Amino acid sequence: MSFTANDAWLEIKNELGDVSGVSTFKECSYYLNRAIDYLSMKLAKDDYQDHVTEASITNGSDVPDNFYSLLGVYPIKQTDSKFIFLSGAPDTMIIRYSFVQSHISESSDTIPFQDRFRGVFVAIATLFAQNKNEQNISQDTQITTMLLEAVG
Repeated sequence: MSFTANDAWLEIKNELGDVSGVSTFKECSYYLNRAIDYLSMKLAKDDYQDHVTEASITNGSDVPDNFYSLLGVYPIKQTDSKFIFLSGAPDTMIIRYSFVQSHISESSDTIPFQDRFRGVFVAIATLFAQNKNEQNISQDTQITTMLLEAVG
C-alpha cells in the first residue's frame, strides 16, 4: 500500500492537533515538499542505495533534473546543466550519481520514500509546519538526525 500525500497530511494534522492551521492541502504540500527536499538531500548525501542510479551519457548530455552528485571520479565537469567531457574521455560513459526525489503536487501523489522512512518523513514535515516563522530549528535538526540514524 502506497503512502500518499493525503495520508501524510492527515498524520501531520493529527500530530499538530490541527492547532497550527495546516488546514488546507495546499499549505501542507509546502511542508511536505520541504520535507522531501530535506530527507532527499540527507539520503543522497549519505549515498543511500535507493537514492543512487546510473546513466549513460555523452559529451554535452543534460544533467538530470534530480541530480545531486557524482559517485566516483569521472573525466567530466558540469557546466550550465550539461556534462562536458574532459580530453581523453571515451565517447560514452556510464556514471553513478545520487539523486533527490521529486515534489508532490496532488493529494493522491505517492510520497517518494520507502516505508521505513515514513515516521521520519512525517516528523520532519511536522517540524517544518510547527515552525512556520522559520526560526532557529537547530534542535529540530538534531532530533531529525537522530531519527535518521535510528532508521539507518
